[in-house]
Amino acid sequence: MVSRFITAACVFALAGCASPPIKEAATGQMAQQITVRYPGSVMSDPSRLPSFSPNDLALRCGISPNLIAIPEVGANPVRAIGAVGGYGGGSTDTEPFALITMRLTAAAWANRDTESQALLTEMLLTWAGQDGLTQISGDSVNGTYAASRTILPILVGYSLLRPALDAAKRDRLDTWAKKMVGNLRVQTGPISSRNNHRILRDSVHMAYGALVGDAGELKIGLDGYTRALTEARADGGLPLELQRGYRAIFYQRHAISSLVAMAEMGDQQGYDLYGTDVSGVTLHTLITFLLDAIDTPSRVLREASANVSVPAGTDYRSQDLGFLDPRGHGRHYMAWAVPYITRFPNHSNSIRLQKFFADGRFKHPMVDDYVGGNMSCLKG
Repeated sequence: MVSRFITAACVFALAGCASPPIKEAATGQMAQQITVRYPGSVMSDPSRLPSFSPNDLALRCGISPNLIAIPEVGANPVRAIGAVGGYGGGSTDTEPFALITMRLTAAAWANRDTESQALLTEMLLTWAGQDGLTQISGDSVNGTYAASRTILPILVGYSLLRPALDAAKRDRLDTWAKKMVGNLRVQTGPISSRNNHRILRDSVHMAYGALVGDAGELKIGLDGYTRALTEARADGGLPLELQRGYRAIFYQRHAISSLVAMAEMGDQQGYDLYGTDVSGVTLHTLITFLLDAIDTPSRVLREASANVSVPAGTDYRSQDLGFLDPRGHGRHYMAWAVPYITRFPNHSNSIRLQKFFADGRFKHPMVDDYVGGNMSCLKG
């Protein structure tokens, strides 16, 4: 099977349209060498500010960090992250830190808010100085997962802050980033080596490669993206996600979040991942399947009945669609919809997604760890 990175319209934020690479999925070899064309540009170009109106800028990006509990969280780094008991298993110890990072990143970049810049710099340097997030303890599968969802917003935030830092601070934070990313592991065999866990982890490697100019790390993301499309069914369903009982649709969306993040990072480097087609399957196909399943959950029940890795007592016939509503701690699982709608405003998928803004279930700012930050600000 052959997949092709097709730069159909050469639409990406930074200038230039190079010849797209061609990947032989069966061998994993690239016909053309992967390069990091714009080192330092991860999710958004640090030098290009958004052009929102003042009101939209305040709504989408935030202005003041006054309500953020920075002293408590920023001064207490979590060095070793691991698993906790029960379903989901990933530690939530770093969630407050990730949220603060995402909020400060938006204000520091979009508003050139000097207070936010200083606070974000201080906080990252404090965590770097104590080797935060550089160890995985306990269950390495869930530990890697929990670490990945925090490291991605750190890399996105740091990339936008980095140009203004002196060499000594950049070196310290670059060293820390290398330690964090280098500690992420994928165990061969478990479902997590191929499902949304793996896709999330690959997105972190891709972000790190774009940040520091490491083509090998960037390629992990490009390969992971293609792998996901290769494993998808012709209708866009992801088999490893659809087995997950009452959360089959939930995990289809989880994987899509990371794939959209990777497509946006690829765009920054001149790789049109949205246009990547594997035997007729694109990211659009996966999103169409998700939206169809939201409208008609019964379409996933045959696969969901496998009840792979779900809590006892849950019913696969009652699909969890809670991801359509804001999460209770400042995030929204559907934040990926913002860059997608922005990029493809007239696509039928976008028109369907826009209805959730119309009915109030989606509201700016749309922020989530799994796509790396405040998408309403960075990609809106």
